[in-house]
Amino acid sequence: MYCKKCGTLNDDSSKFCKKCGAPSYNASAPVNEAVNQPQSSMPMYEAHDAGYYPPAPDFPVQQPPMQPYPMPQMPMDQYPMQPYPMQPNNGKRSFKPLIITGCIILTVILLAVVIGVSESSKNKVNLNKYLVIETSGYDGYGELYAHVDWEAVEKKYGPYLKFTSKGLDIYEDYDITPVDVLKENVRVEFEKTENLSNGNRISYKWSVDEDEISEIIKGKISFKSGNFTVKGLEKVEKFDAFAYVKVEFSGTDPEGTIYVTYDDKDNDLPYFDYSCDRTDNLKNGDTVTVTISNDMVSTFLNVYGKVPESMSKQYTVSGLKKYVSKLSDVDPDAMEKMKSQAKEVFNSYVQQNWDETCSLLSMDYVGNILLTPKNSNRAYDMHLHLVYKIQVRNRYNKDGQSYDKNNTYYWYISFDELLDDEDGKTEVDLSDYATPRDYFTVESGISSGFFDKSWKYYGYESLDDLKKAVIMDNIDDFNHEEDFN
Repeated sequence: MYCKKCGTLNDDSSKFCKKCGAPSYNASAPVNEAVNQPQSSMPMYEAHDAGYYPPAPDFPVQQPPMQPYPMPQMPMDQYPMQPYPMQPNNGKRSFKPLIITGCIILTVILLAVVIGVSESSKNKVNLNKYLVIETSGYDGYGELYAHVDWEAVEKKYGPYLKFTSKGLDIYEDYDITPVDVLKENVRVEFEKTENLSNGNRISYKWSVDEDEISEIIKGKISFKSGNFTVKGLEKVEKFDAFAYVKVEFSGTDPEGTIYVTYDDKDNDLPYFDYSCDRTDNLKNGDTVTVTISNDMVSTFLNVYGKVPESMSKQYTVSGLKKYVSKLSDVDPDAMEKMKSQAKEVFNSYVQQNWDETCSLLSMDYVGNILLTPKNSNRAYDMHLHLVYKIQVRNRYNKDGQSYDKNNTYYWYISFDELLDDEDGKTEVDLSDYATPRDYFTVESGISSGFFDKSWKYYGYESLDDLKKAVIMDNIDDFNHEEDFN
């Protein structure tokens, strides 16, 4: 057999190569056959390949002198060789290494981005995530409570929110955190928080002082207004709490008042604690909302096992009388009554104050003037003037001198606080009237002794004089409307 190391031909029974001393074995012997060593034991080795060198034995081995390495004494095509696997090459360049490298680089970049985003989001607070909305009560009478869970915000963002330099100047010496500052500058408002029913959709909006926050805190906040749907309110039996409510309106438009009474003779229900959103300065057509106190709900439930089907009800103001504010408000019947009163008053005056030297020729209605206050809170301070043209004959004779002449002047009678009811009927107190205090004198030019004979008439020589006295002298405080034939 040939030596596995140097290729020298040895006897088949040789244990070592006669040239290089390398162990040898018979090809027919078992691979793991032990090699006997004299008086000494040494590890057994397996010959795994031709290039393996076992450790030197612990007994002396005589090595033959080295000889030049001879060429193997066998044909080259039979010399044992270790085959080396070759990769096929079809002439194409492989991009697999480039692809793998690119994937590694991309993964590293994405990981860096994710880490960066995660770090930057640590100080960005989304307020909506911490908005706590709760409802309680009964269907139709529910209440809504809302708050921001600032403890949770502090726990998550407290370590990452920092003060700006301005914030440090203000709060550095105080036990105040950036979250405390957020709390003071954030509010959330709901359009309705009481008398809620299941299914109600309640809108809310944030009120945030972003400018103040950005100056004090290093961080970002986000928020978005939205809607909340009410649910989970308990169902209970209901009744009409306003069935026995009596609402009355009194006074005059626009200064009316409301009076609410409760009369429940058929049911053993308590008197309700009512309140009105408006109680005075009312006019016809206004609406007043009467509301039962929410505190009564628990009483109804505990005592009667039911609640009002509604906690409020609207009533429309009606039945109030209104002060006349324009001439067209005065109904014809009232106008005729005032004209009749005017003649009665004037004739009574004539009979009591005129003598035989003057006589009434005519008293003609020529028109009217309405004064209304410019201050709307003084609607009652209105005055309607009925204007008359008076013709009188003046006669006087003495010592051969005579005066006989027809004279004309203008007179009025005024009525105050005229009221119209809802049917358009005008109420007027005919006994509450006024006549002119201004007067003028008609001179006869004939001496009656110590003085010349004259006649004094309460009124005005011309219609313009009357208008000036009635309108112009009150122009600062009153509007006016006039209607003359």
